[in-house]
Amino acid sequence: MNPTSFDGADAWRRLWLRAAGAAALAGLAGRSAAAGRAPAAAPAVPAAAASTAAPALAAASVDVDEALAPAQVVAPLHRADALDWKQVLLAGERRITMRRDGPATAVRYRLGDGRLDLEGYRAACYLLRDVRAGRMAQIDPQLLDVLCGIQRWMDFTGQRSTIEITSGFRTVQTNDSAEGSGRHSMHLVGKAADIVVPGATSRVIGDMVQRFNHEGGTGIYLGRGFVHVDTGSARTWVTGPAPRPKAAGRRGRRRR
Repeated sequence: MNPTSFDGADAWRRLWLRAAGAAALAGLAGRSAAAGRAPAAAPAVPAAAASTAAPALAAASVDVDEALAPAQVVAPLHRADALDWKQVLLAGERRITMRRDGPATAVRYRLGDGRLDLEGYRAACYLLRDVRAGRMAQIDPQLLDVLCGIQRWMDFTGQRSTIEITSGFRTVQTNDSAEGSGRHSMHLVGKAADIVVPGATSRVIGDMVQRFNHEGGTGIYLGRGFVHVDTGSARTWVTGPAPRPKAAGRRGRRRR
């Protein structure tokens, strides 16, 4: 199916029937693993970075084990509503294959019963760290769910994808130096990411972000080729391609 064909009852009906059948037999997560994806192992740095690798990181980052109080560990998910195709796609364990500044890494951040996999979640937080400042913070699990949903959709339509993170958590200093950043940016609190998905346009990815993130923010940067996604308030914005410079006219020629 063409991933840009997001409308049409027949298309969605076919999508749901295929997705529901696959989920009932084996689960989409298991199917993705069996398909032969062999990304790099999750980075081992996050567990030690806060205490040994970077002293500055320990002062500004969140200790995931201590910060995740019982109420913050997401309760087990109920069985997906048969009519909710997004929940069907997200059924079972949730993994994301992401790339930041190295090889693609597959991270399982949520278990099959809906609880967070703390080791994988910590690795995801590391991939979404502030690379410039060398600091990491607790990332909103709902943001990871949106990224997972986009990737599951791409995989389901036959396009194996890796989500490239161009920006995740930002310190105040990094945010102040970022072009177009706001004082209350969701990047500052671990609730935003700027992403690129090779093989898909920013318009297509932006459309999918809106479908999985109907309560958050979506920014589609057509000229710069990336999409902003956050779990803040609902809002959408689109920036077009940079204007082409006007050709210089001949000197001395009068305008008609």
